[in-house]
Amino acid sequence: MSAVVKTVTPFTNQDILLEALDELGVEYNVEGTRIITDRKDYYGHQSFELGKNGAFNFQHDSSAEITNYPWTSINFREWKTVTSFLNAVEKAYKNAYGQMIERLAEEERIREEEIKKQYVEKIRNETIDRAKGQGYMIKESRQGNKVKLVLTRTVY
Repeated sequence: MSAVVKTVTPFTNQDILLEALDELGVEYNVEGTRIITDRKDYYGHQSFELGKNGAFNFQHDSSAEITNYPWTSINFREWKTVTSFLNAVEKAYKNAYGQMIERLAEEERIREEEIKKQYVEKIRNETIDRAKGQGYMIKESRQGNKVKLVLTRTVY
């Protein structure tokens, strides 16, 4: 028997999917583009396989959807059915994906802040060099993250 169980969120990132499985406490082995879970059904271990669409698809026996699974004792913690398992994985995947987006946004913010600091330092150095070349004395003060340059020149 076969079945298609669709999730709202396609599992496109292997690292995030593995993080979601870790969060749920699911044991797995990675073999190439296949993630073999500790869940079993009539055909063996259930697994996620990378499909042609670029997303990981869950391979399982559709008979495992029934709660009185006849071939083996199913003891998958709170996820007795494939649907409940995939719902839990989807929730953990979305959570891990959100954390990744936040982490990337923070890294981008830090990178942009560093670029801004380098630009301010470059302009400061150019201004000081130009002022010294024209005979000015420079007093520098910092107010917060702002640089204040006071240029003075004595004329006789």
